[in-house]
Amino acid sequence: MSIRNLIILSQLNPPSQRSHVLERNRITQKLVRAINYPLTILEAGTGYGKSTSILSFINSQECPIYWFTISGTERDPKLFLAKLFTAFNQHDYPIGDETLKTIDTPEATSTEALIAFVNAVTTHITQEAYLVLDDFHLVSDVPDVLGYLDWIIEHLPSKLHVIISTRHALNFPSLNKWRVKDEVLIITRDDLAFTGEEIARLFDQQYGITLSESAIDQVLNKTEGWAIGLQMIWQTLQNNPNMTIQQVLDDEHQSKSALFDYLAEEVLEGLEPRIREFLIKTSILSKLESATCDFLLTIDHSNVLLDHLNNSGLFIEELRPGVFRYHQMFRSFLLDQFRAEPSQLIDLHLKIASYFRAHEYWEEALYHLLSAGDYYQVNQILESIGKPLIQDGRKESINYWIHEIPEPERKNYPYLIYLLGEVHRYLGSFDDALEYYHQAERLYRARQYSFGISQALRGQGQVFLDTIRPINGDQLLQDALKLLDPKEMPREVADLLVLIAENQLNLGYPDNAEKLLWQASELMPDLELETDFIQARVFLRTGRLKEGIKLLMDREANNPSLPHSRPQRFHRESTLLLSLYHSMLGESEQAEKYAHQGIEIGRQLRSKFVQSVGFMRLGHALLIREQSPFTNQYFMQAMQLFQDSIDQIDVARIHVEPLWGMCRALGYMSQFSKAEKLAIESLAIAEKAGDEWISILIRLSLGAGAIFDHKYESAQRYLASAESSALRVKDTFTLCVSRLWLAIKAWQQGYQNTAFSYFEKCLALIIEHGYDFILTRETLIGLKDREAIYPLVLAAYSNGVESNFLNLILHQRGISGLDYHPGYTLWVQTFGNFNVWRGDHLIDIKDWKREKARQFFQILVVQRGKWVHKDQIYEWLWPETSGEKSVTYLKVVFNAVNQALEPNRPRGEAPFFIERSQEYFRLNPKARIIVDADLFLKEISQGTLHGNENAFNLYQGRYFESNPVSEWLTHEEQYYHQQFVLVADHLLNAYIEAGEFQRALDITHKILNDDPYWEAGYRAQMLIFHQLGQISMVHEVYHRCVEILKEQLNASISPKTEAIYRKLVSEP
Repeated sequence: MSIRNLIILSQLNPPSQRSHVLERNRITQKLVRAINYPLTILEAGTGYGKSTSILSFINSQECPIYWFTISGTERDPKLFLAKLFTAFNQHDYPIGDETLKTIDTPEATSTEALIAFVNAVTTHITQEAYLVLDDFHLVSDVPDVLGYLDWIIEHLPSKLHVIISTRHALNFPSLNKWRVKDEVLIITRDDLAFTGEEIARLFDQQYGITLSESAIDQVLNKTEGWAIGLQMIWQTLQNNPNMTIQQVLDDEHQSKSALFDYLAEEVLEGLEPRIREFLIKTSILSKLESATCDFLLTIDHSNVLLDHLNNSGLFIEELRPGVFRYHQMFRSFLLDQFRAEPSQLIDLHLKIASYFRAHEYWEEALYHLLSAGDYYQVNQILESIGKPLIQDGRKESINYWIHEIPEPERKNYPYLIYLLGEVHRYLGSFDDALEYYHQAERLYRARQYSFGISQALRGQGQVFLDTIRPINGDQLLQDALKLLDPKEMPREVADLLVLIAENQLNLGYPDNAEKLLWQASELMPDLELETDFIQARVFLRTGRLKEGIKLLMDREANNPSLPHSRPQRFHRESTLLLSLYHSMLGESEQAEKYAHQGIEIGRQLRSKFVQSVGFMRLGHALLIREQSPFTNQYFMQAMQLFQDSIDQIDVARIHVEPLWGMCRALGYMSQFSKAEKLAIESLAIAEKAGDEWISILIRLSLGAGAIFDHKYESAQRYLASAESSALRVKDTFTLCVSRLWLAIKAWQQGYQNTAFSYFEKCLALIIEHGYDFILTRETLIGLKDREAIYPLVLAAYSNGVESNFLNLILHQRGISGLDYHPGYTLWVQTFGNFNVWRGDHLIDIKDWKREKARQFFQILVVQRGKWVHKDQIYEWLWPETSGEKSVTYLKVVFNAVNQALEPNRPRGEAPFFIERSQEYFRLNPKARIIVDADLFLKEISQGTLHGNENAFNLYQGRYFESNPVSEWLTHEEQYYHQQFVLVADHLLNAYIEAGEFQRALDITHKILNDDPYWEAGYRAQMLIFHQLGQISMVHEVYHRCVEILKEQLNASISPKTEAIYRKLVSEP
């Protein structure tokens, strides 16, 4: 169903201005200021003249106006965007046409569509223009609609201004930021209420009634300046010529709504019977068109009556030529007139429903059928369009329509119960979905309807598939299949075969899964896209990683995975699968990219489940980043993501993967006891669900963690179990990794031949399946430090184990021909305290033996990438010592440095980390030596918020702070600090704009502790405390800044700081 069929053009044109409208210059001048703001909000209850005020304003403007009247049917975000884009097709150039085409396709991407829309608007709107969103309160409680509009407002060109009318306050995510930056104008009920002077002019100029001063005061007190109340007073007088203004004002109705009903009744009684009948009967329609009204009333002159009503100034407005609507309060009053004849109301609803159903205006048809209580026809329509609408992402609408049927009546329609199960399953409410599926099954069994029973069983099975509980789902899916005849229902049978195939895979039977997928494809060849997702999971669970990535990438190229409106695929989202694939391969950037895309898909689809999986996959990706000892930020971020994933979904089976992630994170941090506790919990859940493959990953990670903690018996137990399970489920990759870890364990224990045996089996799989990456980089279930494997590689090579292949690995690493490698990366911290780590082991200051040895290494770090002549070293370390002594000292220091860096270097082997060439020294460029300052600049170069955050965390103090070499590094120290301040400034602005004030304060505290003269930090603190309403803290920060600058620098604060302070303390 094309989304264009649901677009009603009358919503996208400004209504015609009614007669007898007073031009209020006071309000117009307020709206004139909208040109200075990206967003203007008119916020007031019904009847305060919001739309009328906007119409008066735009009619005075000579610029493009784009109008969208919200009806309430746009609660589905896709429909909202489609109508919004179409609103921009109302002038000479169809600005929204391309984005409308995009969102109308099954592969539509809301993010890409929004970007394309903003780009089109920016390109084609070259003069001041306004977008008006009328009655926005009808969708303001839909988070995605609010979020999309927030994003649009944030990215609009400066020449387009948004004006919104709403009955209540809006909660845009960026509203606080817009207020702080003075980017939003809010016009309230108090602004829109008529003043006494305006009431006098309205009655005099528009109604032809001159009011006395006392009457004006009485009208103002009675109506509180309520526009529709004023109009109703006039209508009452117009339709009751014998009444006086005093008689109207003397009624005893206290509330404004009661006053309206009283006066409306007076108006209605004064009309001709045919006009009164027309008003009452057509009030069931949300929009009034002559064809619809003619059909409803069996007349042929509705156009004449509509024009008459519009010209009379009654409570009707023209949306576009020939299309009208009643004011909501007046419509409610008219509908209330059916109280005495409810059967007539039902007949009218049924009659007009038949009209809308014949024209396939499904929303209108369903509304009137529900109003009439004809649930049989509602069921008929939803049996026809329910599934397609869910596929199109319109779950909210389906849920709303079905719940409009009273629960006792719902039981008469098992398909509607089944449909509720589908809605809740796609929303991730699995317990609710099961309850509906079970209810549908009972109802269908009572009717002995085999296909219905099969549907309900399939739904139950899909819940267990979606939540990866194969034992629970197996029999349900098999039973559902038995009830279907493949000749009569080939598609339904093929769909079930795909589901059973996935369940077989989850049970650890990949061969069965592939056979079933083939059978499904033979039955229905067009199922290729659905089978691809399952086949990709087969490849993942059987170690065919390159094939799996190729399949998913080919699929993504032809069918992008970011559609705005389609059912969620839970853990099967291709981006989420790709993220896990790349984590297994050790490709952190790709893994992070696809995890973020998966989280975005979850947000677009409003799926906590997909977001939950996205969080855990992002956690995995962070764990394979360079896990430096400088900061544990990636470890902490990953642990938080795993916890967020668990918190998102209350389904125990879904918790297995994030629990595994925590187990892996803790185990690789040598916290084996904590890791084992989590592993036991996750293994129990996985084994209960029947998923052996995920159990292998848990045991592998725990076995590796046991090795890091030197608990070799535990390592043997978990790794041997992982190896046997990998053989059983036919996963060559986890089999290969289990043998790698078994080889490493044996090597560390000193069992060389056992290590060679496991390593030889591992290498055979690496060579056969192209797994060489597990020897050359950190991966999710592989190496923590890529350098750790080389002692074993060198020994195996020298003993003739797969010599040709290992020679290639050594050559690629640049260390072929060597007999020795220390087996770890060297990590060097230069910011703040100077520290060096051999892998995970921090070199204690006493391990250097001599301070000059530590300083010698610092010189080489400063001069990294260069040769340093011994004379330079003499000059820096022993400037006042004679030549012969310096030579001796250098020899002693050189030995001490090598002993600190490589304490287990075999006698006679040349040092690995420091090279010497006659009279020159340098850090070995072939050694893996990571310096925090280099990482710092690398993170900054990304130009992203995430990169800046990482750089900020790396900066632990000044470059070589409190070390003698800092005397020679003034320029470098200043450069790094300037970069740090720039990073901090970017983060401050980003956090303040996002309303993350505590994080912004943390930034200022860190910098001011190091640099108490940084005025920008004080200014930021004052702005933050002002936004938080803590004015006393604004004063405190200001005076602290004045005092520090005066006492320590004998300086005054800058005019900029002074001006900001004065502005903040003067504001209420």
